[in-house]
Amino acid sequence: MFLKMTGLKRLYGECREAATMIQKVILDNFGIPVTIGIGEHPFLSKFTLDNYAKKEGIAKCRYEHVPDMVWPVPIESCWGIGEATALKLRSMEIRLMGQLAKAPLHLLRKKFGIIGEQLYWHANGIDYSDLHNIGEPETKGFSHSITLLRDYLEDECKTVIIELAEEVCRRARKAGLAAKTVHLYVGYSRVEPRRAISRTHSLTYYTNLTMNVYRVCLYIFDTYYKGGPVRQIGIFLSNVAPDDAL
Repeated sequence: MFLKMTGLKRLYGECREAATMIQKVILDNFGIPVTIGIGEHPFLSKFTLDNYAKKEGIAKCRYEHVPDMVWPVPIESCWGIGEATALKLRSMEIRLMGQLAKAPLHLLRKKFGIIGEQLYWHANGIDYSDLHNIGEPETKGFSHSITLLRDYLEDECKTVIIELAEEVCRRARKAGLAAKTVHLYVGYSRVEPRRAISRTHSLTYYTNLTMNVYRVCLYIFDTYYKGGPVRQIGIFLSNVAPDDAL
């Protein structure tokens, strides 16, 4: 959940009320507890979710909270910074988000290219991403994946799967499309050197309903998951058609 920079503090109270209501609706209907991060744009929302909301249930971070909430956090705990990037940053004596925020921008550009600039602005609590461009071309389908901050086991994986299913189905519904083919990817942690799960299942009908996609993914997961820590999960919908013509 994110807020555009309106400067109206009351919106944070309203968003917290909305977040509490969303939590209750999901828990009552699906039996799944969820956590929610509230911020002024997608990056702060995601950062707050990963680093604070998962401990507190609901957490919020405004721009003025960045020095206290973002800067003390280790770079490895930031969405978008993987192990390879973190290693390069540490070679530059950058270990905390605050150090990243104060690093020379031209050096980050030289070391990482456009990604270095994005990391710099994120560390300073700024996100220039264009929400209108999020998503995949309609003719190819819709996908959403996540690299987890820590190892997840079976029950936690299923919670992530339903969240990803809702996201890809939301995009499909918004585009007026439905899909007939569902692909689930599950990547194990590097401490568990087994082959990833990558399976596709084709339906006999088109759908853009979250629970339909979730049930397919759950079938794939239950069939092929043999235990062990997971670090990546992704869902891809393909073979799409206009939902008003079905």
